Formats: sequence, C-alpha cells, structure tokens
Amino acid sequence: DVKQLLANQQVAAGESNIFALDPALLRARLESDPMVQRAELRRRLPETLEVCVFGRTPVVQLYAPGGQLLDDQGVSLPPSPRGDYQQLPVLTGLRELGQFRPGQVVDHPMVKATLDLLRLLATTPEGKIIQPKVIQVTASSQELTLLLNPSPAAMIRDGCQLVLPARDLQAALARASAVLRDRAAANQPTGRIDATYARVPVEP
Repeated sequence: DVKQLLANQQVAAGESNIFALDPALLRARLESDPMVQRAELRRRLPETLEVCVFGRTPVVQLYAPGGQLLDDQGVSLPPSPRGDYQQLPVLTGLRELGQFRPGQVVDHPMVKATLDLLRLLATTPEGKIIQPKVIQVTASSQELTLLLNPSPAAMIRDGCQLVLPARDLQAALARASAVLRDRAAANQPTGRIDATYARVPVEP
C-alpha cells in the first residue's frame, strides 16, 4: 500500500508540502523497506509528487526459524501476518543458513539454483506439469529433490519425487516433462523420476 508506505515516512497525500520534500531522500527511505524493490518519484509543479513503488513478491518459503520468505532475487522478506503465502513451495535442507533479517540477500549456490528452477517453471511449459510443494536441496551432491503436487491428468502420484541436478536445470526439466507426458499418454502413474541422468530412471 503506497499510502501506508508514505505515511510511514510522515508524508500524507494531499497534505504534505511538496517543496519541503526531498525526492531523493524520500526514495531512499522508501527503498529501505524490505518489501520495496524500487521507487520512482517525480515532482510535477505546482502541487503534485508522483510516486511509483515496485514491490517484492515472495516466490518460496525458506524453512527456517520464524518462517522466512524469499523473492526471486533471494532477498529475505518478513513473514506475512495473514499467512498469504502458504501455497508457495517450501525450501528445505539448508539448516546452516540460520536466520536472515528482512532485506538481506541470501547468498548461497543452492538457493540460487532453487530460484533459477522456479524462474524456469514460471516461464516454460514444464511449469504447467511440474508444480513443487517442497524443494529439498542437498549441497553435497548438488541436487534438488522436488516433492510434487499430485496431478490426475499428468498421472503424478501424491508424494511423487523429482530429482534434478543443480546445473543444467533446463535440460533436466525437459527430460522430466517428456517422461511425464509419455507415461500419462500410456496411462502409467509416476511416483519418482531421477532426471540427473540422461537416461531417466522412473518408478511408478
């Protein structure tokens, strides 16, 4: 809510004197909010200050004390008091990370791999089939194990696991989705796929 963000900076729409405001300082203060990615301000005389705020959107829940959220850049966001993001996949397996303050970037190669995966699923046809509810990362083997949401149409069983390499994710996703399509066409359910191999092992 832009009005609330401005109110937090003691700026009231229709009441504050725009000549008394420093747009650069106000922009910096707005961008200090962890939920704000970027703010743009433009003064239009005689009495208007245009404010455009670009917010951060959580894409994954980090399994950590207090329940943390990450956006697509790996920025830690405060938990929602309303629990709005319970439908987001949960990232587990990184106990060594500890807790991050809101606004801090979580810089870890397996977090980056997870965000790359979610970006691919959001922008490729594979995302219509492969929908993770839990992403378990294993740093020692550089693998991501996805616990998928069941799909009767794609013959994906409840609890189906998909193992992916942290590298070459796009090729691995293409292999996995091809297997899922072929098995669904043959009316064969799928319980586990290991797409870390070129010849993909599958379990019903």
